[in-house]
Amino acid sequence: MLGLDGLAHFVPREDADAVRAIKGAGALVFGKNNLVEMSYGLTGHNARYGQVKNPLARDRVSGGSSSGSAASVAANIVPASLGGDTVGSIRVPASLCGVVGFKPTTGRWPRNGVAPISHTLDTTGVFARSVEDCALMDQVVTGERAVEPSGRGYDVKRRRLAYAPRQFLDLVDPEVEARFREVVRQLREAGAEVVEVDLGDDFGALTQTATWSIFFHETMGAISEFLRGYDIPTTFEAIYEGIKPELREVWGHMVLPGGGGAISAEAYQTALVVSRAEIQRRLDQAFVGHGAEAILQPTTPCTAPLIEQQASFHIAGREVKRGAVESPAFDAKQEVSLSGCAEIS
Repeated sequence: MLGLDGLAHFVPREDADAVRAIKGAGALVFGKNNLVEMSYGLTGHNARYGQVKNPLARDRVSGGSSSGSAASVAANIVPASLGGDTVGSIRVPASLCGVVGFKPTTGRWPRNGVAPISHTLDTTGVFARSVEDCALMDQVVTGERAVEPSGRGYDVKRRRLAYAPRQFLDLVDPEVEARFREVVRQLREAGAEVVEVDLGDDFGALTQTATWSIFFHETMGAISEFLRGYDIPTTFEAIYEGIKPELREVWGHMVLPGGGGAISAEAYQTALVVSRAEIQRRLDQAFVGHGAEAILQPTTPCTAPLIEQQASFHIAGREVKRGAVESPAFDAKQEVSLSGCAEIS
């Protein structure tokens, strides 16, 4: 078997559904972007193809795992670029590169032809330079008729918005929190009603445990099924042997069934059925119980770290190690989340 080379030299026989949709609308596809190895990472580091640099500051990380997609838009190479988001892979690089990132609701965009790592959490989405361009791409891919624009942008007067400072501002850099609170102030001055909600003391731990239980448990099956379905000349086992040592250590511990930290079927079902339902219940309470149309939160708790410091840096005075998986915490054992909040759709 060819391991990672089997993926590197694999040429698909047909476009993914999302690519087919935008081509059908007249878009020109420039090519494929660099990304983190096996989509397992949020800094933009790829041992084979190089570090994706941040176009706004080339000594800083781009974010990931859809690193090149965000960078290509931020560098004004293309007006929009497709990406994938499982636990922050669109939202994080969009934030760090200063562009708009849109992760649609799971199932809204087609995923046929897109290499998966978690069938429950994976979502195809888009980067662009404006919300309007993201909305246009969403219309093209889904075929839904766009709402007629008012010509005045989004009017926030009498709109009810929510934010949860105890959950989303508990560990962020002071400059990020200051900027976020300034945005809240500006929204209120513009006529929006911004209410504070509380999602519970254990919300962070609940989302972290549910996210990683689902993510790690589904990875092997999702990748294996994709390889078989598209007749790609490699196997999960061959890929595992060829990935960088740090990632191989994480997969061996968390992803392989015999690993010391492997998620049991019972824990997976609990995360899938019980924890997700509780997370959804609490978010529904914010939307329905408080009448909120949206929940505001910082996308990332810090600005883009320096490339030379990405293995270990600080957020609000606390050291965060990237680890091999570069999870939203850069380490599955940390309780700080780079993506702000794991999304469980």
